[in-house]
Amino acid sequence: MSCFLVITSSMSPCNFMHYRLVSTTDSALLTSIDSPTPSIDTTSSAQNPNQGGLPFFVGRTKSKQLPIYESKKRGGNLLITTVNHISGDFQKLNKQLQQRLDVTSAAITIKQENNKILIKGHHKSAIKEFLEEKKF
Repeated sequence: MSCFLVITSSMSPCNFMHYRLVSTTDSALLTSIDSPTPSIDTTSSAQNPNQGGLPFFVGRTKSKQLPIYESKKRGGNLLITTVNHISGDFQKLNKQLQQRLDVTSAAITIKQENNKILIKGHHKSAIKEFLEEKKF
């Protein structure tokens, strides 16, 4: 009786290798091993689900809240609202926030490398309402 060692790689995020000893008498298993493996879509749909065709996505925090924060700088003279966990088209989100908040383009700073947008002024309630309307 001869045996084969079959190594299969799972498509799980952990990338575990599975080993199985198969006898030559198990022809059904050997033919299924020889068949091509089905292709799996590896796009990050869990991380960036399609929100009604919007070109941007705002993720939630670990506690399932919208990542909108207000802070004060320069001794309380500069009020800033920060929106974190952004992916996608920052410019389109910027334009929509400008229209919604009625602010100039100079009032919004895009930090694309940090996935955030900074807006001068405290606009937490208006941004939260805007994002909830967009089903985030």
